[in-house]
Amino acid sequence: MLIVYIYVALISYNVEVLTPDLNQVCTLTDEYAVVSTDDKYLWKSSDGVWDLPIESVNYVLYADREHGDEQRVNGQA
Repeated sequence: MLIVYIYVALISYNVEVLTPDLNQVCTLTDEYAVVSTDDKYLWKSSDGVWDLPIESVNYVLYADREHGDEQRVNGQA
């Protein structure tokens, strides 16, 4: 019974204490991020591991290109 309690206590501690809130910036990026500034990685895979800016990801996923919403990535017109 002690082992079960230890597992439940560790899971609860990890979820309640060590998990950051969703409104904190550290859930999006950290000091180890390698952000790609090249737009070609939005449309094809890379040969390495890159972090993409959230604005670029939102553009690719949610832009309404059928109705003329041709807003460029990273706020460029």
